[in-house]
Formats: sequence, structure tokens, C-alpha cells
Amino acid sequence: MTYAPKLDSDEFFERVALSELRRLPAARWAALRGLWDGIVGVHPSTARRILADALRLCVERKETPPHELSKLADQLLLSGQPRDRPRTPAKQIRAAWLKVREPGISNSALARRVDVSKPTVADWLAQDRFAGLLREVQARRNVRIAGAVYGRYVEKFGDTFEWSRPPTFVPLSAIVPLMEAALAGGQSVTTAMVDQLRCPQ
Repeated sequence: MTYAPKLDSDEFFERVALSELRRLPAARWAALRGLWDGIVGVHPSTARRILADALRLCVERKETPPHELSKLADQLLLSGQPRDRPRTPAKQIRAAWLKVREPGISNSALARRVDVSKPTVADWLAQDRFAGLLREVQARRNVRIAGAVYGRYVEKFGDTFEWSRPPTFVPLSAIVPLMEAALAGGQSVTTAMVDQLRCPQ
């Protein structure tokens, strides 16, 4: 049985972030939108470890830190304002994973699966915080399955798009929704479609 990673820990985000930072030169870090958008939601101690590793890589490679890294350093090291993140209830986390895995699940079925009332589920779905949790769960799921989805896609359609074109690239995980839509009977993914996901220079 496969279990979802715990969302009350930032280990998964940190592992993915450091993998990407080590894989790419500092000049291409600005394109890591998932890193810079997501790091504001992790615990400050996790963000500081990522920052320290990124700065160390710049020193070792004799590379100039990008603006995003300098901005993060200002926020974490100069402001001195710790940011405490409230712990997400376990039932909300399970509900988010179920909603992502089964997008069409009804509120009644979701309530039964996580053992809460239907009004409680409706209240969660109306909250901005729960919407953010859904985005986080979706992003983590896409990272986990990107390789497998890409393999199935290439087997069916061939290599139809470019995603690692310099000077920017699009993380394969960001293309998962397009590939899954194609595998479900939609059109094949093109480089033009992927270009819409690129970070503007």
C-alpha cells in the first residue's frame, strides 16, 4: 500500500528543493517558481536550511545568487520575524488528498471517508486555507508521479514537447495535468502549450 507523505513535515519540500538547486546552475534558479512560491509556506527553520544550502552552492560554484535568493535572505535573516504556521488537522489533510485523487468525489462521500459531517466538508471547501492545502497536495502529488506519467505519455504519443529549453525550463511536475489530460483522451502536449507555463524573463 502506498501512503501519502505527511504534510505536517517540510521534509518532502526541502528534499525536492535541494535536488533542483543542485541540478541547475544559479542562473536558472529564477525559473523554479514552485520553490519561490512554496517556500513562504514552510517552517522558517526549513526555509533557512534551504537558503544556507543555496548560498553554499553559489560559493562553491563561484556563481552569483539570483534576486529571489537575496530577497529570501532579507526576509529570513534580516527581519528577524519568525512565522509560525498552524498545524493542519489530520482529517483536513486526508480530505485534501482524497479530493485531489478523486476530483469528482461528492461532499457526502468525502464526509463519510474522513468521518466528519457534510456541512463540515462544505465549510472546508469554502475556506481559502483549504484551497491552499489542495494546491499544496496537488503539487506534491505531481512531483511524485511526474516520471511515471511522462513515461506513459511518451509511450503513447512520443516526445512531442520541449520542457527543459534554456535559459528557462518548466518542471516536469508542472506539465503533469496536461499529460494526464492527453492520456485521458485529449490532444497531445505541444511545446507551445508548455511555453505558457514558463516564467517570463
